[in-house]
Amino acid sequence: MPKGSGKPYIGTFINDNFGMNFVRVKDLAKKVKRRREIDNDRYLKKVFEPLNLKYGRS
Repeated sequence: MPKGSGKPYIGTFINDNFGMNFVRVKDLAKKVKRRREIDNDRYLKKVFEPLNLKYGRS
């Protein structure tokens, strides 16, 4: 989804009204990126592996 489309707003709404966790990945992804392409497998693994461990998804 494009920047400014309201992802955090919708995520917070879902979290508050349906008890589903909203995880803001943007900050973590920015820390890990470091000149890598967005579709780099190692980059994607570094971003999403901690989230998978924390929230039990694989």
